[in-house]
Amino acid sequence: MKSDQVKGGAHAMVALNDIKHKTWFNNGDEVWYHWYTMIPIDQAIHDTWHILTQWHSPTGDSNNRPDCHDPSHPNNFTLVCDGLPMQFNLRNFSVHQQPYSPCRKLKGLTLELIVVNKTLDSSLQNPENRNGGDTVWCANENIQQNQHTGSNKLPIIVPLKRGLWYEFLLHVYWRLCGQYDIAHVQNGTFDKCLNNQNGYQEMWVRPVSNTASTQNPPTYVLNLTHYNLDETYNPAAENNSKPGQVYMTQGIYDCGPLDNKTNCIHEDHVTIYHEEMEVLKCTDQFPQKLKQMICNFVK
Repeated sequence: MKSDQVKGGAHAMVALNDIKHKTWFNNGDEVWYHWYTMIPIDQAIHDTWHILTQWHSPTGDSNNRPDCHDPSHPNNFTLVCDGLPMQFNLRNFSVHQQPYSPCRKLKGLTLELIVVNKTLDSSLQNPENRNGGDTVWCANENIQQNQHTGSNKLPIIVPLKRGLWYEFLLHVYWRLCGQYDIAHVQNGTFDKCLNNQNGYQEMWVRPVSNTASTQNPPTYVLNLTHYNLDETYNPAAENNSKPGQVYMTQGIYDCGPLDNKTNCIHEDHVTIYHEEMEVLKCTDQFPQKLKQMICNFVK
């Protein structure tokens, strides 16, 4: 698949669509995603971003758009219009600079699941200092066995090996933040989400060996309550779009020659393999017994 050069990067991705329109995942949807991904043994990956799977807002990502300003906030404060409320990012870290990541002490090739976080880290005088996203799970090439993190032993960091297929099962309850902190401007919690509205993500991961006679069971690596949608949008940007929506694409989207950021290291050729993306949305049309088995939020 040939990459297209776009503002901010180069990408070769496939979007999940119905016959005529994008398939939107909306606030209140409960969805299961299942797929396989493999990083080739000889593929060079540098210390820059490579998005493999993303759930994208209708409007993209720009802090300069008029709809990214909220007059109800103090001083008409600039909001983050997060174009990617959820994403899987691949990066070969020389120094891991994300302090809240489970992989924060590890270097090397890392696959991360990042979920939107619009909290302001410092004062109003520096509106660019935001978390942007929380790295809630990761896999790393420099560990040899699963590593438990956190007080409840989740998330679990798993070894990441090139040339090996990985099976992913991701369960998401898509929710907007119900209330942001707009009172505490100076203490590092401005725009922190105070009500996740049961937004939720859990995930299983399994390396798939072609030689093993029996496969190991998947590892339950993530169980997290966290909002995962962005309410800012531009109704003129996409037909039939509304606040709190995402559409899904998968492939490779990386730092391209048109990216003017200083940390851009563009690779001429990047190959990533994906197979068999399956999507199952919990709906009222489900048989009741099946819904009871797999749908925790949509009854």
